[in-house]
Amino acid sequence: MSADGSVLAGLAQANITPPVGYSHYRGVSTGVDDSLYARAIVVGKDEHRFAVVICDLLYMDRSTTTKARSIASEKTGIPFSNIMIAATHNHTGPSYNSYIDELNQSLRPASYVAPKTQMGLDYPDWLVTQIAQSVIDADHQAMPAYLESGTTTVSGLAFNRRYILKDGTVKMNPGIGNPDILAPAGPVDSTLRLVLIKRRTDNKPIGCLSNFGLHADTYGGTAFSADFPGLLAKKMEAIYGSGFISIFANAPCGDINHIDVRPGSNIISSDAIAQKLATAIKKAIPTLRRVRNAETGLRSEIVYVPLQSFSDRDLKWALSRNKPDSLF
Repeated sequence: MSADGSVLAGLAQANITPPVGYSHYRGVSTGVDDSLYARAIVVGKDEHRFAVVICDLLYMDRSTTTKARSIASEKTGIPFSNIMIAATHNHTGPSYNSYIDELNQSLRPASYVAPKTQMGLDYPDWLVTQIAQSVIDADHQAMPAYLESGTTTVSGLAFNRRYILKDGTVKMNPGIGNPDILAPAGPVDSTLRLVLIKRRTDNKPIGCLSNFGLHADTYGGTAFSADFPGLLAKKMEAIYGSGFISIFANAPCGDINHIDVRPGSNIISSDAIAQKLATAIKKAIPTLRRVRNAETGLRSEIVYVPLQSFSDRDLKWALSRNKPDSLF
């Protein structure tokens, strides 16, 4: 960090949209409503640089991230351990690995064969190169910049999707206006966390990293779409000008969705969610505090989370209570 508090920072994005006809979370893709991206930010100098990449995908598997981090590290010199890759948990993206296929392969015909990309590559291989390229480009774009950070609260978007019912059971998505609902089974975090990047030469905002917990499962359908994070990126670019890069990193959202079950409520649209977040970010920017007198760096920790356990009897009881969905 320089004497005036500026750091080197760069942002970039790479298109990761699969070809139409590629496997989709809900079966086989039927089109592209809006493109999917890997969006990256690189901060710091020399061996102290770190990169954060967020992809418009359901989740990231270790094989993909390891390959992409290795390529990006080799091309830029950013330490492998200083590159973090995550997903927005997008439910209108591709089924690009065996773990997702295991969940939804029944939605595709047995004869299904995935099309290759325009480069003639299998999509998972092309995806790796594109994610790595986003880091490489962000590193090349690095310039003196100021970082500003802060938080705000956004209410009316995120709701716990599991509810305690009057009979003592817990049900996910029990329905709007369900008279048997007693209370949510868990909490909701309405905090929006924000880092704004401003170019030092003219103090112009060039990008932001935002963090808010909400399932990216608000769009629906079988066309590829980045859901509300992609719409948010477009709205932020419309506000701050062409080239502004909005990186949305989902906070913990396993049981958080956009459905308000109170009587008379309407399900909010993806566009309305993006607009409310964009408005909140714009309103919060004047309140952000500039990061000063600190060295940039990255800290990570591996957290082991136990899986839920249940008996055959528990499963049989649950299935008798409710017809299982093909997806969850």
